[in-house]
Amino acid sequence: MSRGLKIGGAALLVLLLAGAGWLIFRPKDDTQEPPPVTPKLIEELIARREHVRLVVSGRLLAEIFPCG
Repeated sequence: MSRGLKIGGAALLVLLLAGAGWLIFRPKDDTQEPPPVTPKLIEELIARREHVRLVVSGRLLAEIFPCG
């Protein structure tokens, strides 16, 4: 067998084992009830949204006006 075929087979084996491990050890119940909507939760979500908007805007400005 050629060396490339051995390496490819080993890589495929590692990927198959990783996929099987993920299927075996993943959480069984992925469905969670959403938290109840409260005014405090809404304020937190608005604060997070505004923070993300500022971060994205800052990155865009850095792309448009590079310093240096």
